[in-house]
Amino acid sequence: MARRALLPLALTATFLAAAGCGVAGAPGAKARATAEIGGLGLSRGEVDDQDLTAGARRKQVSTAVLAREGQAGASGALVFPTRETRRPAPRPPLRAAAGPVVSGVLRYPDFGGQLIPAANVTVHLEARTGMLGGAKEVAAAVTDAAGRWTVELPADLAGKGVAASYELGNKRWTINKYRWAGPTIDALAAVNDTGERALDAASQNGKAALIHQVWNRALTAFERENIPIDAWWSRPIGTTWPASGNFYSFGSVNLTDAEWWDVNGHEIGHAIFFAGFNSASGGGQHKIDECYGADLAWSEGFASFFSGVISIDRADADAKFQFMVPRRAPIRVENVPDDVCTGHTNEWRAGSALWDLYDTHDDGQDKVALPFATIWGSLVKTQNPGRMTDVRDAFKRIATLQPAETRPGLAAAFAQSGVPVTFQVAR
Repeated sequence: MARRALLPLALTATFLAAAGCGVAGAPGAKARATAEIGGLGLSRGEVDDQDLTAGARRKQVSTAVLAREGQAGASGALVFPTRETRRPAPRPPLRAAAGPVVSGVLRYPDFGGQLIPAANVTVHLEARTGMLGGAKEVAAAVTDAAGRWTVELPADLAGKGVAASYELGNKRWTINKYRWAGPTIDALAAVNDTGERALDAASQNGKAALIHQVWNRALTAFERENIPIDAWWSRPIGTTWPASGNFYSFGSVNLTDAEWWDVNGHEIGHAIFFAGFNSASGGGQHKIDECYGADLAWSEGFASFFSGVISIDRADADAKFQFMVPRRAPIRVENVPDDVCTGHTNEWRAGSALWDLYDTHDDGQDKVALPFATIWGSLVKTQNPGRMTDVRDAFKRIATLQPAETRPGLAAAFAQSGVPVTFQVAR
C-alpha cells in the first residue's frame, strides 16, 4: 500500500492492505486526498493498510537489536561483522595489471538458512589515509552471480593497506545505511585473494539478505527475458527495513519483515509500477476481497502480479501467496475464491487476471501463456507512453499487440479470473 508518493517513483497503495501495503505509522490511518502529479501517474496521499498483515505473528527485527549487532562506521553506516568461510589462497592474476588486484567471494543465507552466493552486492574498498586511521574509498565493484568480485587498484597503492566492506545494494536499489565488514589487507601485493566471507545466518542483520534476494528476483525477471530497463529504472530505489509498515513512498520501499517474501515482492512491485508505467493510481482504504476504485485496484493488482512473477512457478496449479492478508491466507492467484468481489475494481481479481495471461497452467478458459516480456513491453512507458487508467486498459494494450485470432482467448482468460472485458480491441 502506498503511503505517500511525491517524487518519480512515488507510491500509492499496495495490494497488501488490500492485500495491501502499508503506511508508516499506526494502522488504520484515514485516507487523505489523492492528487495526480505532473501527469506521470504518481499519487500523493496516505492509504489505510491495516488489512495487509493484520493478525500476523510479528517477527519484525528491531532497530535496537541491529544497533547492538553492529557498530557505527565512519561513513555513517551501521557496520555488521561477517565470518570467514574460506581462508585466502594465492591466485595468479587473470591478466597483467598495472596495480594490485584484489578479489574475494561473499555468501549470505537464503530463506532456508543455507549459504548461497551473494549476487549484485556492492563491494567498497577503502585505503588508509594517515597516521590517525582515516580512510578513503579507492574502488568499488559489484559481485557476480557466484558472489565473486575483483578489483584492480591504482599502482601507487602497492604495499599499502585496504579494507573492504559490503553493501546489499547497487545502482538499482539500496537497503538502509547498512554495511558488512569485509576482509582487510595490511600490505597489498600484486595479487590478493581475500578468501570467502559470509553474513551470519543466525544474526538478525543477516535477514537483510532475504530482502536483497527478492530484489534480485525482480532484476532477474527482466534479465532472463532480455527486457531493457535502463531507460526507466535509472536511479536506485531505497529500501527501509525495519520500517513501521509495509508500503512504498517517497522513492523507498518500506518493509517490516524480511521473511515475508510475497509482501516484500508486492512492495517492490509498486516501485516497479511507478518507475515503469505512466498510469493513474488512486488512494484510500482498501481490502483485498472488496471492490473500490479501478485505478487503485489496478496498481494493487499489478504489484501482486509482479510478486507472483518473481517468486512463483508460472506452471503452479495452485499459485498462492503465503503471508499476505492473514485473514484470507493463503491468497490464491490461480484460484480466486467465489466470495471475492468480481470485476476490474477488485485488486485480487485484477492481479489474478494478469496472472492468467502469464501462467502456463491450462485450466478452464485459461489456455494462454504470454511471456512476461510481452506483458511488460505492452505497458512500459518507453514503448506505450499513453496514460493507463485501470486493468482493462492494460488488457487492451496487451491484446492489441497480439494476433487478432488470439484475442478471444486472452479475453476468456481474463474473464475466468472475474474481470470480463467488454470493449473491442482495435484490429
